[in-house]
Amino acid sequence: MANMKLAIAVASIAAGLTFGGALEAQAAPVTLPDGSVFDPDYYAQMNPDVVITVGTEPEALYDHYVRYGQKEGRAPAAPQDIVVVVDPTAFDATYYASRYPDVTATFGNDARVLQWHYEYWGKSEGRFCNAAAEAQFVQAQAQAKQQEQKQATTQAQTDTQIAVKNAFIRDIYDRINGERKKAGIEDKMQWSDSLVAAADLRAKEIASYLSHERPDGSKYYTVIDGANANKLTEVYGQGQATPEEIWKYWMNDNGYRTNLLNEHFYKVGVGYYNSGKSAYWVVLLWQNS
Repeated sequence: MANMKLAIAVASIAAGLTFGGALEAQAAPVTLPDGSVFDPDYYAQMNPDVVITVGTEPEALYDHYVRYGQKEGRAPAAPQDIVVVVDPTAFDATYYASRYPDVTATFGNDARVLQWHYEYWGKSEGRFCNAAAEAQFVQAQAQAKQQEQKQATTQAQTDTQIAVKNAFIRDIYDRINGERKKAGIEDKMQWSDSLVAAADLRAKEIASYLSHERPDGSKYYTVIDGANANKLTEVYGQGQATPEEIWKYWMNDNGYRTNLLNEHFYKVGVGYYNSGKSAYWVVLLWQNS
């Protein structure tokens, strides 16, 4: 016993003492008012003279320690490595009476009656059997609320990112058609959902490998089944924060400008990806050839 860590089931004995020992005695350690620990089993084992006088009932041993043992220098528990563990399932009559005066007003302060009330009605009414159980419940509720708030914040951020992305790719689409119209191209570039999905994938790919080749070494056009360099052309950019900035970059690059204003292209998909450190833009242009 002296070499064992002590697990403290708080309040079980204290409840019985407070209410005249109405609860059945349990040989479990109890936390004293000064924060120290009283272990009736240990006290009985180490003080056989006390057992001869008062017996082995935990209440009697506790009473002896409080009245005499503490003054006599007797140890209330094993001196090494006491670990306090609060049992959230143990009934604490002292707590129950203090926490629920409506119960004591009707049923009185008898510990056994209070435990009976808890078992038959208190549980279903959402009452707690001890302070640890209530603290555990409050903590769980707080954690659930924090998690809910975190999920709501994350969802709001995700919704904002999606809205920004959709606005950006629509802006680029409108700029393409506007610039082509200025160049005398009457046919409007068609929006293609499949090309948008492919461009979105390519935007994420160039975030890790800035090239017209894909991370696996294949050519960019393999992002669309059946495509080749004659059917699909790619325009990309990295680092520009807004549609205005990336558009200015493309219009100042002769190769990109030529591709965007090529009258043979008639379908387009725009992709945008923000890694948190940089923005990546991709336009895929399709023609029949």
